[in-house]
Amino acid sequence: MKKKAEIEKIFPLTPMQEGMLFEYLYNPDSQAYFEQMWYGIKGELNIAACEKSFQLLVAKYDLFRSIFVYKNLETPRRVVLKTVKP
Repeated sequence: MKKKAEIEKIFPLTPMQEGMLFEYLYNPDSQAYFEQMWYGIKGELNIAACEKSFQLLVAKYDLFRSIFVYKNLETPRRVVLKTVKP
């Protein structure tokens, strides 16, 4: 059974977030606001150190623990979860 996520904070969306949500709902296949990059790494990669650093970023910055909820709500919200598994 899945454990329910614990909520840390709830915020209204910023105007930019509202616009991005609107664009997504209007056209879910749109590439608007989507940017992807990749990097090549030469040499040996310490996977454990990369995972740990990413976990620390997620723990420190609530943006990485945010979800956007809009279904069955009068106004959409950004919900910050206390913990997430990266």
